[in-house]
Amino acid sequence: MPTGIEYTNDTVELGGELQGCVVTVAILTRPGSETVNFQYLFVAGRAGFKVTVGDIDWTKKSLTAKRISDASFYTTAFNHPAAFKKNVTTDGQLVAFLIDNSLGKQFFDAFFGGDGYTIEFQRTDVPTVRTYYIERGPRYDVVSAFSKCVHTMAANLPGFLRD
Repeated sequence: MPTGIEYTNDTVELGGELQGCVVTVAILTRPGSETVNFQYLFVAGRAGFKVTVGDIDWTKKSLTAKRISDASFYTTAFNHPAAFKKNVTTDGQLVAFLIDNSLGKQFFDAFFGGDGYTIEFQRTDVPTVRTYYIERGPRYDVVSAFSKCVHTMAANLPGFLRD
């Protein structure tokens, strides 16, 4: 069960040029050791997510990354298990991008809509699938900062995200 959830904004830049917009959800299970970082990504015009998992030693204040083999994101309204092309990085993180961009708005609404969502993943060191239900989406200030980031990126790239 999540005992703490924190949303933050970030960007991806290459050579000083904005390439992507990110919202990170840090999920803590204190006093348990598992911590999950779920990132909603919008990079190079594609929506996706990244999942990173680790175990925190609260006494030593240290974190050990754990490898995962699969991850999923869904809600009651957005349940498309085959909608993402998934890759596990050499560090054991899972990165997934939508295959069909027509699902982008539904994915956006599912994450930012505020009605709650579920993250599932499989750690390579734990035999059971881990499931976290997050009851609320990000606060207005986080959504606003993400939207501004996407619009800034769109303004700098001709033809990008034009209606």
